[in-house]
Formats: sequence, structure tokens, C-alpha cells
Amino acid sequence: MLSPRYPEIRIKYAWLLANATSKPLQEYWGPNQETRSPEECEEIAQKYREFWKPYEKEVMKAMYDVIGLEYHANVIDVYVAPWFYAFSDPLVIGVIFDTQEKLVTNLTHELLHRLFMDNRSHADVKNLEEWERLFGKREFVTLVHIPVYAMMHAIFIDQLKKPEMLDNEKRETKEYKDAWEYVEKHGYKEIIEKLKNQYKK
Repeated sequence: MLSPRYPEIRIKYAWLLANATSKPLQEYWGPNQETRSPEECEEIAQKYREFWKPYEKEVMKAMYDVIGLEYHANVIDVYVAPWFYAFSDPLVIGVIFDTQEKLVTNLTHELLHRLFMDNRSHADVKNLEEWERLFGKREFVTLVHIPVYAMMHAIFIDQLKKPEMLDNEKRETKEYKDAWEYVEKHGYKEIIEKLKNQYKK
């Protein structure tokens, strides 16, 4: 049964989005490259569904077990389109994740952003102000990734017992590195306890 606690994740090729954005994005990101055909994108979306299915219940349960937040929605659509990487609202992922580990960690990442911003316990407009109080004033990208990385540590280390999957999340961009280093320095368990107290208010 679907519930806000464990919503269904529906992964689908977003052909309307692709039609509207592929040409300008190709001109910007890859003027000498070809855009994937709709047939290729459909195949990749199917592969993503196969990658995600064995992890879906486990990951969604782990999110709730760690932080105790429930999504507003019973169903979350994940749109697949070329020339994108990933973002959370609307939740869009590109056609670039070639292994199960990469897809699962990246989709978990975006679902956590979504959970923090669209849950039944807290108004999202308060998050940045409260996270600055908890973690200090920082670059926006750094600040919003501290809670996400703390949760990912708890999910993949404590819940799924697959800490090696976190290697897919290490990035060289300064803002992301700063968030990762903050979590490693202060400890993901301590950060999560602070977040739990935040969401109790």
C-alpha cells in the first residue's frame, strides 16, 4: 500500500521535457555531440527502473527510520531526460548513470532533498534559516548538502550496510567538498540528532 512514509517512485522518460530542452541544452553542453534518441532514453529509463527496484523499499524505509519524516506525496515521479544531471523539484535525472550504484546513490540524494523540502512536519521556508543556526552561515550549496550527506552516511552505512556506495557521492566542486568535510568532521550521527530536534519544533 502506498503511503507518505514509503511513497512509490515512478521513473519515466520525460519526452515532453526532452523535446522542449534538448536542442538548446545540446548547443550549450555538447554542440559536437548527438542527443540520445527517444528510443535510447526509453531504454535507459527502463534500466534505471531495474537498477532502482531492488533498493526502493529498503532506501525509503531507511529514510523514515533515520529521520522520521514523511513525504507529502504518495507517489514521486522521476523524470529522465538528456543533457541534465540531477535535481530534486521537479525530480529530473539525466541519461548518464551507467551503473546501479551510481543511479541508486544519485536518486537517493535527490529524494533526500525532496524529503527535507516537502514533508508533513515542517515548512520548507524555515530550513535555510534553521540550518544556518545549526551549521553556520555557508554557501547555499554547502548548507543544503550537509543534511543530505549526513543522511546518506546513515542510510548506506547503518541501514543498508553498503558504505562503499558513498564513494559515488564524493565530488571535487568546492561547495560539495565543504559539505562532505563538515559531515566527516562533525559526525553524521550528531548532525542527524540536531536535525531531529529541529523537526520536532
